[in-house]
Amino acid sequence: MRASAPALSVAAPAVAALGRGALVALALIVSALGACATTGGAGGRGAVHLEDARPLLVAGPRCAGAGCSCRAVDATGTTVGEAGAGELPIADGMKRFELRTGRGTDEVQITVAGRGSLHKAADSIDAVCGYIDLPPGEHRLRVRVKAAASEGGASPKLLVYEYGQRTGSWYASFGLSCGESATCTHGDLEQRMRDLVRPRGLFDPCGSVKVGGLRWEAEKAADERVTALDLELVLKVYPFSPRFPRGGTCKGLSPE
Repeated sequence: MRASAPALSVAAPAVAALGRGALVALALIVSALGACATTGGAGGRGAVHLEDARPLLVAGPRCAGAGCSCRAVDATGTTVGEAGAGELPIADGMKRFELRTGRGTDEVQITVAGRGSLHKAADSIDAVCGYIDLPPGEHRLRVRVKAAASEGGASPKLLVYEYGQRTGSWYASFGLSCGESATCTHGDLEQRMRDLVRPRGLFDPCGSVKVGGLRWEAEKAADERVTALDLELVLKVYPFSPRFPRGGTCKGLSPE
């Protein structure tokens, strides 16, 4: 049930013909419809739905065909058990990005404007990842998360990392997570969205990406559990290569 659903209306003569009990029932129906619909708050009201059904144009040694194996990471997103050189080759003038969903039974689609979509099916428990090379400039991205069953609720998660060739670091360009350890309610989601509005659009000051154009809309059940989310944002990729390893001060002379 979407926020844009038409309002329920009844002609005046029909209303007059209804008994008190029928009017109460009608009021309850209208109230239930309103409880299911919600639109975005901080960062923009309502997502502009970006669609591209083609498979994501993936890149790098982790990917074969349209599928990719996820980078092994620890709780902080740091690569585990691999050397950064394994990300090569990357074409001149391009930067590599990782798009990562959460675990669970949610159905997820991540779309990058002009470059297709990464899809996670509801029957896939493990996280799904896509690796894509992008040039400097602005790139519009959309994620659609839908609960496998409305009574279970959704746990929206999207992580975007930028790879730094000079440092071998993966920089957290964007991160949304709601409901991994508990139910994601509409109030929780609104707070997460407020947290995503960062000064200057930076999630990692050592990286070379800013985030803007944040817009979202959600669907919820009567008990406030989020059942679906549409989120759009713009990745603003700058041409310089990050000089400082992830987690550093990002100031002064580089280690080189």
